[in-house]
Order: sequence, then structure tokens, then C-alpha cells
Amino acid sequence: MAVDAILIEGNDLKCDESSVSGESDTLNKVPAKQALENALSGDTQNCDPFIISGSKVLDGVGRALVTAVGTNSCYGRMMLCISLRCSS
Repeated sequence: MAVDAILIEGNDLKCDESSVSGESDTLNKVPAKQALENALSGDTQNCDPFIISGSKVLDGVGRALVTAVGTNSCYGRMMLCISLRCSS
């Protein structure tokens, strides 16, 4: 994904965030409304609606609200920091 986003609706969305977080496990994403309901009921395993730029969608379909692009995204800010440190 080239953007940061919040999953609004979707089905069986699985993401690989290893390029950003280093975590090699596939992460299940759930729509924001379902994530909130799960969190309020104590289910902390199924409450992640956030899609981070630099991650790969491996399976599923969905619709998301874009929250940041380019240098404003998580991946963009990380690359900008690396670029600035290398040039100084």
C-alpha cells in the first residue's frame, strides 16, 4: 500500500507489514466498526483496522479511508528520516 488508511469495510483482509515493522506474521485487518465492537467486548486480538503504508495486502478485499500519503505517511516519514540522516 502506498498510503496509510483505516479499513472501513472488508472481508478477510490480510496484510504483511514486515517491511515497516519487521514483524513476519500475517496480520488480519478488520473494519473499524467491528474493531471497536471487538475492543469494547474485550477481544484485543481482532481490533486492528489500520493499514500502514509500505505493507502488502496478501488476501481479501476492502474499502478504506486514506489518512496520509507521500511524506505524510508512516513509510514516507521513515524514508524521509533515513534520507535526511544519510545526506548530513
